[in-house]
Amino acid sequence: MTARTQRLLDSIERQRHEVLADAGQVTGEQLTWRPGVGEWSVLDVVEHLVRVEEGIVSRLKKREPRTRRETVRARLALVLVWLTFRTGRRIKVPVEAIAPVGGVTLADLERRWAAAQAGMRRTVEALERQDYARPLMRHPLIGLLTPAETLSFIGRHIRHHRGQIARIRRSPGFPA
Repeated sequence: MTARTQRLLDSIERQRHEVLADAGQVTGEQLTWRPGVGEWSVLDVVEHLVRVEEGIVSRLKKREPRTRRETVRARLALVLVWLTFRTGRRIKVPVEAIAPVGGVTLADLERRWAAAQAGMRRTVEALERQDYARPLMRHPLIGLLTPAETLSFIGRHIRHHRGQIARIRRSPGFPA
């Protein structure tokens, strides 16, 4: 495993612990409170993060090398997504499979998220040196991503949603 990949995996794991610690500090009422109709609660955000990583892990596989066009497209799309994340804007989920559906507890999500990240770590640790330059997953909007791009996306995705959790907690009407 490359040093960069190790740092990215460690950062993702650290962020998972931070999100779960933040979510664990709120009451049950605060966890499920929504700022408005059709908006997500803190628990919804955590469920979304878990569903994204479960989806990514289920789609990780060694793929054929990207064409030059696919590489340029993915890199440009990543920059656009990262810039969008930095604005704090709401982004519609690209596929319904990663939208929260409810009916889960924080403890359930904690177990599922740990399992998803363990699966991701096992997959990445099993890669051979030449695999790091090849795509490992296909994002529905961005396209084919290398292992480092995949992990970088996940880390930035979590940071984006940590900001969303903070906004929910600052929203007028958030239960005391």
